[in-house]
Order: sequence, then structure tokens, then C-alpha cells
Amino acid sequence: MSTSLYLSSEWSDLTIRCGDQVFPAHKWILCQQSEYFARACNGSFIESSGEIVIEELEPIYFRETLKFLYTGDYTAQNNAETSPVVPAVGLDHPIPMSEPTVVGYSIFHAHMYQQGDYFQIHNLKEKAKWYFEHSIFFDLHKLFFPAVVNKVYSSTIESDRGLRDIVIKTVIEHLPTSTGSVTYFDKEDLRETPEFAIDLCIASLNHNVDLELMNADSSEESRPLAGLEYAFSGWME
Repeated sequence: MSTSLYLSSEWSDLTIRCGDQVFPAHKWILCQQSEYFARACNGSFIESSGEIVIEELEPIYFRETLKFLYTGDYTAQNNAETSPVVPAVGLDHPIPMSEPTVVGYSIFHAHMYQQGDYFQIHNLKEKAKWYFEHSIFFDLHKLFFPAVVNKVYSSTIESDRGLRDIVIKTVIEHLPTSTGSVTYFDKEDLRETPEFAIDLCIASLNHNVDLELMNADSSEESRPLAGLEYAFSGWME
């Protein structure tokens, strides 16, 4: 029943204004899933007209937050101009990894993770985290990755490791292991997001220590920090 009420004024007892858009809503649907709306509707935050005004968020992401509250899912849009908008798939249906249209979606999921945190919707954070983890690999490209990193680190606090750990894990797993250097971010990107640089350095050190321990019994002498050396080659000139 709640699905049919999404963006419907039927039985609506709440109006939410976000940016230049107005959304009809239903307290009984929002308040039971979001601590933010529960407090807003029970306190003085809501106007006498029954309207909540949200000025600091973008309507495109708020619309999808509402859609999640009513349907249990949201529709992702990508940042690749050549790729069409496609529905986010459900957790029971893996993302079609071979499809080129998955490029550019991870930053949208990072925005939705932020929405889940802002409105205190735990299930939305978990859904967005899952989508993010299954889409970031396809954004290991200079056109997308720096913006993804910046969004993740600027929209989450240090103790919220949900997306940050996924970013670092993805980079570590795809560091060059023989020759060459990283092509999807550079030293300027590291300077712009120092927390990412610190996390990456620590993770790289830990990763190489683990490799050293695994190769300790090998007859071939291993080179400490080899992956880190190749990854950052030419950056410290």
C-alpha cells in the first residue's frame, strides 16, 4: 500500500519542501523509519501548516530518499553523460557487471548514504553501502574516482568507516603489482583529500607487511613496500 502512496497527495498529512520542489508525504510512513522525521513531526520543527522545509539538501537525492521510504529501494542516476538512467537493482539481483551503464554510479550511492545518515535511516545507509561497494570498481577512472573519494570523505565523519573502508579496500586490491603507476588519481587528488591519503598509506603499509609475512618462507627475497612504491612512483619528486 505504501508504494502506491509515493508522491501521492492522497491521505497526505505532511508537506516537505526541498529546494524548489514540494513533496507530499505521510507521517506514519516516514516517522516509523526515520528518527529525523519522528522528531520533526513530534516537535516544534514542523511548521503550523504541516510543512517541513529542508534547504541544505538537493531535491534529486531527497526524492530518492522518499522513494526508498515508500518502496524499500531507490533509482540511481549516473554521472556519465553518455550513460542512461537505469533503476538500481534489488539486493537479490546482482548488478550486471558486464554492462557499461554501471559506470558513474558510485557517487550517487555515496550521496544516498549521506541521506541515510542525515535522516537517520539505517536501512538506507546499508542499501546505499551495498550498491556503492558493487559499483565503485567501475569508477576507477580519472573522470570519476577523485570526485567519489572527495564525496565520501567530505560527507562522512572519521569514525563512519562504511564507505571509506570500501574506497581504501578497492584501491589496495587494484594497486599495480609489477610496473606502472595509478592512473585514476594523482598527487593533487591526495593533497585535496588528506584523510584519504593517510588511510591509503596506512592500508598500503599493512597490506605489504601481510605480503612480507606470507612470503617469509619464499626463497626469493621480497621487496618491502613494493606495491606502495609502484603506486606512488613519480609523486614525491
